[in-house]
Amino acid sequence: ESYVYKLINKLKQFFKQVDAGFQLEKKSEAIMQLEGCESTIRLFHYLSVVAATKGNHWLVNTITEKEIINTRQYAPTNR
Repeated sequence: ESYVYKLINKLKQFFKQVDAGFQLEKKSEAIMQLEGCESTIRLFHYLSVVAATKGNHWLVNTITEKEIINTRQYAPTNR
């Protein structure tokens, strides 16, 4: 359990250092939530999936990879 908290704190610090546009917040004992710009969180999720799968295959059934790439153009980049 304490190892998980160490990892969560590292993630929080990383998001803050890179000015990610969102932060990780603890809502209850069982719930952690990303808060911030929705489009930035969605892009982060996409990049996390690509990194986790090493880009070898698409894991999402509800949207195609091409749709995600087309949507990226609407993510704000004015930070």
